[in-house]
Amino acid sequence: MITVKADGNYTAVIAAFSAEKIGLRDLRVAPDGFTFRVRRKDLPKAVAILGHICYNYQITGSDESTFVKKLMMRFPLVVTALICAVIVFASDLFVWKIDVDGADESLSRRIESVVGEYGARIGGLKAGVDENGVRRAVYGLPDVAAVSVYYTGNTLNVDVLTSENSGLPVSGSERICSGYDCVITRIDAEKGTSIVSVGDVVRAGETLIVGETYSTADGSLLFTGEARGKVYGKVTFVYTCYSGASYVRTGRSERHTALGAFGHNTSLGESPFGLYETVTERHRLVFGVEVITVTYYELESTSADEETEKFISAQSEKLYELYGETFTARASIGADGSTVVYFTAEICVGGS
Repeated sequence: MITVKADGNYTAVIAAFSAEKIGLRDLRVAPDGFTFRVRRKDLPKAVAILGHICYNYQITGSDESTFVKKLMMRFPLVVTALICAVIVFASDLFVWKIDVDGADESLSRRIESVVGEYGARIGGLKAGVDENGVRRAVYGLPDVAAVSVYYTGNTLNVDVLTSENSGLPVSGSERICSGYDCVITRIDAEKGTSIVSVGDVVRAGETLIVGETYSTADGSLLFTGEARGKVYGKVTFVYTCYSGASYVRTGRSERHTALGAFGHNTSLGESPFGLYETVTERHRLVFGVEVITVTYYELESTSADEETEKFISAQSEKLYELYGETFTARASIGADGSTVVYFTAEICVGGS
């Protein structure tokens, strides 16, 4: 497609092009003229028509040059994503933390000493850890009634049940519940067990993290204690503005790509448009890595309704003050002709 800028009456151009069966796309009218796009094969006929009706024109761009520019702009992002993928993959091969839970300070020191004899060292390879040996050695220590050994990312967790608590749950069982209807995006469970996963749709009041800790060997309950952590989700608030304005896509869009791993992702950037809607696509790779693509579509009001624009601006500021996050706005026309505005952002939906 070729972009052309011309002056004069654009309606006459539309009629002339239609008569010659020339397709015209993305017409934009400005005080100093108008721009449009035509197929490269139709350009000679389009130029001839403009010359015939004595309209000044100039060719301002083509898809080929735009594609090259966008490719060059995204090249650093692609390189960064590949580097991050290598770092994430390499980092996942090592043990960066050893977490002992359920033991007092004295027993914890003994456990840390024992696991080191079986290759469990900070900065050491996961492949060098004898998990069965760690489990047998810790179970053989005095006062240990049960033990569970498992990984959480780069953390080697050693959960024990001491003999004094054998058969009795630790008091103070708690649960972390969702305060909103949402789609789960991130889970940071410090204590207890998460019973939801990234991508799950949950309702307000549903349990996210429980205080129970289970054996990875046979699934039996080891002990019940404190539930601690934070869970994040994509939350949408819906408001109705009775201004009668409607919104449509202008045809302009911008796409951003990021690399995600284990509930975290690199920056997806910000929308270049003041009013827009987003479409998110996720493509899962391997080792918990996924490519996330967000496309921002610019919206415009069909009736230049200032009241609706003021409403969206004011409500966005209120939501930012409440949650400290910038909400994206998406507007549509309701069945009664009112404007329905959807404000969406990722916020903490439950945590302690």
